[in-house]
Amino acid sequence: MIAPKVKRTYELSAETVRWIKETALTGSLGRSQNDVVELAVHELRRSVREEERRRRWAAVASDAASSAALQSLDTAYATADSETWPE
Repeated sequence: MIAPKVKRTYELSAETVRWIKETALTGSLGRSQNDVVELAVHELRRSVREEERRRRWAAVASDAASSAALQSLDTAYATADSETWPE
């Protein structure tokens, strides 16, 4: 299902507006300015999620109890691939 669109107005720098228009005209990232903005926001959201994921994994890596738990999982499942995947 396609999400419904909502009309919004934002103030952007002239340089940003120019880039959006030029990019939409080339059709390389979308067929319209809306497509270009939608893609840019989508990519920003993905980037923010990835950074948050990296931050959480870094916190786990620096926590002794979490590191020990991960190590025990590695040990417990060390042979799992060779048991389930054919040669």
